[in-house]
Amino acid sequence: MFHKILIFLAGCSYGLIAIFLKKAYAAGYTVNEVLGAQACFGLAMLVAVTCVVVRQKVSIKTALKLMAVGTLNGFAGMSFSESVVLLPASVSIVIMFQFTWIGVIIEAIEKRKLPCKKQVSALPVLFIGTIMASGIFSSEPYINLLGFIYAFTGAVMFALFIFYSGKVANAISPLVRSSWIGAGFAITIFLVYKPDFIFTGVLPDGLFLYGIELGLCAVVLPTIFLAAGVPFVGVGLASILGSSELPVTVIGSALFLNESISFVQWMGVTLILIGIALPQLSLFTRRTHRGQRTHRGQA
Repeated sequence: MFHKILIFLAGCSYGLIAIFLKKAYAAGYTVNEVLGAQACFGLAMLVAVTCVVVRQKVSIKTALKLMAVGTLNGFAGMSFSESVVLLPASVSIVIMFQFTWIGVIIEAIEKRKLPCKKQVSALPVLFIGTIMASGIFSSEPYINLLGFIYAFTGAVMFALFIFYSGKVANAISPLVRSSWIGAGFAITIFLVYKPDFIFTGVLPDGLFLYGIELGLCAVVLPTIFLAAGVPFVGVGLASILGSSELPVTVIGSALFLNESISFVQWMGVTLILIGIALPQLSLFTRRTHRGQRTHRGQA
């Protein structure tokens, strides 16, 4: 249960990203500046914590593999950011959240067997809840083909990121793994978006605060939680538990951004939470029945 809670919290941490992004953009900072500061401060915090808590050597081959995992997260973040430019945010979120069933399919292919019933039963509930919670019904959405490709690519990349977070170098400390993954994330961002923010004076002007907030919520906490939890939970269930991101975004928007949340959106949030709980409820029910049968047999 502990590892499942970690993944749920990773999703919650990702859910706070949209809140800080909206504040940063409202303050006048660009996508390049915000993503760059996020990557810079996120990596710095990961390395600092790792150096203080853990001392563990990693081979060059293992380090490169972990950095490749971070590259997947970098592409996921950039793809989503670009999709928001071309699509309404609600549509981008709906497309991006397809990582839930993509993750289940990836695990099914890797294990060469069909997903279990408890995971399959949760997917329709999550899908309907995501559409309702996104606010898509309160707008007039349109589909830009390039925007769709960006968003769906982000969903695939994020599902792959979750998958490889649980597959690469599991014998190494989650903190050490997270630092190398964070390095791959930062390098990917800096290769695509030039780190001009370092020299333009926007960091001391206030960008550093958003860099710290986003670095913590987008890089440090979720990377550590996923690195520690996915190997024990599995990709399919991890993808479902990670759906906690959207409810946190909706609730955070209402509390901290004073955004109006419709009744349909609140119902969507409720459905997502039910979808996350379904696999656990079925597991609890099965264990209860097994315990009752054992008790009857002993009687």
